[in-house]
Amino acid sequence: MIEDNKENKDNSLERGRATLIFSLKNEVGGLIKALKIFQEKHVNLLHIESRKSKRRSSEFEIFVDCDINREQLNDIFHLLKSHTNVLSVNPPDNFTAKEDGMETVPWFPMKISDLDHCANRVLMYGSELDADHPGFKDNVYRKRRKYFADLAMNYKQAHRFFHPSRGWLLITKRFLIRFSLPSFSLYTVRETQFRPSLYPRARYLP
Repeated sequence: MIEDNKENKDNSLERGRATLIFSLKNEVGGLIKALKIFQEKHVNLLHIESRKSKRRSSEFEIFVDCDINREQLNDIFHLLKSHTNVLSVNPPDNFTAKEDGMETVPWFPMKISDLDHCANRVLMYGSELDADHPGFKDNVYRKRRKYFADLAMNYKQAHRFFHPSRGWLLITKRFLIRFSLPSFSLYTVRETQFRPSLYPRARYLP
């Protein structure tokens, strides 16, 4: 038992050269905060590069090459993940990433509810318009566009929208009860497809 613990400790202190890539928002002090994590864990940085992110124009990607042991890499990975968007981790060949629960590939949605975590991180116009857009000066259009943009941004997969067919069922039942003339009801159902079980679309109408 003692020998096993000693072996595990030796493995955690085994050093190697690892590379990490993470993205930061283009703001003052962002890189300093990220590099401070390496400093606090006493990790020796061998090479650092930065480049503009191809995913988002407001972010920069940081490439870090460092001399690190298994325990340090595991700690830094989880600390970076809570402050930045970790894109990739390439541990040394003598490390086993799976044992430490580290991810070697970028995170991606595995189920539909995971989309809630990344829906607001995609490039989109939303409610903003370019000056040369036809509706740039149309306040009514911009207000309507903002309404739908906010609706989309705040939508979660757990939310349930009222299905149109259910609303149509209530409307047609009340309508046919109110106007319960036999000839009118027969014409309505036969000629216009106006019925509780099917809400009409343009192609159904005569």
